[in-house]
Amino acid sequence: MRPGSADPDPALLGVGVALPGPLDHARGVLHRVTGFPEWDGFPLREALAERLGVPVVVDKDTNAAALGLAAGGEGGSFAYLHLGTGLGAGLVIGGSVHRGARTGAGEFGHQVIQLDGPPCTCGNRG
Repeated sequence: MRPGSADPDPALLGVGVALPGPLDHARGVLHRVTGFPEWDGFPLREALAERLGVPVVVDKDTNAAALGLAAGGEGGSFAYLHLGTGLGAGLVIGGSVHRGARTGAGEFGHQVIQLDGPPCTCGNRG
């Protein structure tokens, strides 16, 4: 929405979507999204932009959180760590989000904690 607009129905300028990674930020295509295997390869940015008629940005949830923390900052560098059902990070270097050569910076992947641990929903153990 337009900041400070007095219009009761301000125009939508764009849409931002934050999802668990990994995904292709540059193309807006989902890849092996944690917990949503049926979305693998789905061109979310293109589908939403076509449907809504506005620009769409798709990024990892950890990158979006790191970007939010960096907004209005002094251009510093830090790692935002997310510990939940998954483990990931958003990296800020010199005030800008760093995604890496293949947009995988900050992705820890599936981590086995206990080799003979309980079954995971992905089919592995631990």
